[in-house]
Amino acid sequence: FVQTPEGGNHPKNVPWYFEEKEIEDFSLEKRDSVYSRNLFKITNYDDIESARKAFSDDRKYNSILLYPNEKIIRDNNFLKAVTKLSQDFSKGVVFMGSILQHAFYQLRSAGVNVSCIEPFVPKKEIIGYDKLVRDKIPEKILNDGEIPEIIESHDEEYIVRLEEKIIEEASEVASASTTQERIEEIADLVEVLETLCKLEEIDIKEILRIKKIKREKNGGFSKGLILVSSESQPTIRVEKAFSKPSTTKRQKSGTNLIVDHLDMGGEQLKLNLSSESNKEKTAK
Repeated sequence: FVQTPEGGNHPKNVPWYFEEKEIEDFSLEKRDSVYSRNLFKITNYDDIESARKAFSDDRKYNSILLYPNEKIIRDNNFLKAVTKLSQDFSKGVVFMGSILQHAFYQLRSAGVNVSCIEPFVPKKEIIGYDKLVRDKIPEKILNDGEIPEIIESHDEEYIVRLEEKIIEEASEVASASTTQERIEEIADLVEVLETLCKLEEIDIKEILRIKKIKREKNGGFSKGLILVSSESQPTIRVEKAFSKPSTTKRQKSGTNLIVDHLDMGGEQLKLNLSSESNKEKTAK
């Protein structure tokens, strides 16, 4: 009724009654506790009579849940009957509707302890993130009508959060499906890396210098080479796995020596073994 637009069908003076009055705050947080009570639901005259019997026989009901249908929402006699029921059994009324509705005003005027719940108002939804965000994100959330919870990280926690953000942004770079998405995700990743460098006083020029040295030493990634595996080579290479080594016997100071020759990369490895002990080992 306020600021009625010009040129509409409403008359210039719309009847309106205004009264300053303290009204109990029945927030959405309290709504869950309402449904945890034992409520007797009333939607029509028959429910009022059933409620009287239930209140007389059973004390488990704490309050009246008033949910009138559209036909009797403005029926004063119905509201008077609800008022009397409430007063006779000292029951509060939980009204499923708005504080601007006629029923709420009538019950309040009669002295009934009535709380109002908007039946079509959704519950608050809190979405948890717990991650580092850009500096203007809280302002954007406020402009969208939501309330952000923000804390500032410092020192070691700040660095840890940046490290987590690097992993997050790198993952988004990998999952980008278009060139434009890839560009945007890379830009986010570079932003985080620059912030970390600034925080730890790392010079970008030094990073580029090390990058150049590594490229000259090990190359870049321009060829798309894939390292599948790397096979280690044994120190001694035996040409035939089960062939007997060639042996010769010669006399030296009255002792027989057995000399084994093994091919090792084109060179011969000579093993000098004492005649007595190694003959026994050779026999075994």
